[in-house]
Amino acid sequence: MTGSIAEKLQRVEELYEVEMEDYIGLPTGLLRHAVLNSVPLTELVRFFIEEGSHFKVVSANICKRLSQEKDTQKIYHRVFEALKESTYLKRQRLRQLLEVMIPGLDEFRQLEYITHLLSSNYIYEQITAAELAEKVWSKDIQSLLLNAYYRSRHYKLLAVVILSVDDDQALELIREYWTGRVPKALIVKFLVRLKGRSVEELDFVRTVDPANYIALLRHASGTISDEKLLECYYTIEVKTRPFALWSIGHLGRWNLIEKETGNFLNDPTGTFPGFSDHLFEK
Repeated sequence: MTGSIAEKLQRVEELYEVEMEDYIGLPTGLLRHAVLNSVPLTELVRFFIEEGSHFKVVSANICKRLSQEKDTQKIYHRVFEALKESTYLKRQRLRQLLEVMIPGLDEFRQLEYITHLLSSNYIYEQITAAELAEKVWSKDIQSLLLNAYYRSRHYKLLAVVILSVDDDQALELIREYWTGRVPKALIVKFLVRLKGRSVEELDFVRTVDPANYIALLRHASGTISDEKLLECYYTIEVKTRPFALWSIGHLGRWNLIEKETGNFLNDPTGTFPGFSDHLFEK
């Protein structure tokens, strides 16, 4: 006798009730999974698609078993087709299952799922697609992410591309996109990829973000003249110049450090008006 899914879910509910009565140290979690393990995986997935379940243990059990399956192509197809026709809440439940299967699928199906999420009207689904893309990177996925970024302008989509491509591609893309106001979180990614580039390659940063340009010089190959450094320093907003001086100190440019610290000693409150050191790493 195998028992129906309805009977087994009734048993799961009874096991939950035991836990709700504050019994301590009982293996109710293991027993719930024992019950669900007795349902063939494909049958449990079919039930989850058609009927759903308010028990989190059902989706957890399916995900655990899917992660151990060698071939999930057929299950993927069934869940993915259901996802495309689902309402919002059901869609979120089905995504849990799909994202367990993605790493083990062939490139076509990975691309299919990521493409679907990137075309979603929900920005967090686009972000999920970007996070998945990091694990299954390809040139096709790179193009999809850039196209999605053109539409939504969400920095996380571009950040994944910047961190995933090779060094020369990263430099080319950063040159293209760092042209004006950019989210700070994206600038952090830019700085990671630009570290160690030559002074000449970094010159474009000098015009768009002189403070971060000076920070990058600490790790750049090549040198910049005192005159050019001084010119760049004085284009930085006054209240943030102490951060630039911190970087300049690492460059060993004592003349500028001596002059600016001297100015500060002569006028401590007026040299860097508006400065706040709460973000400075002491």
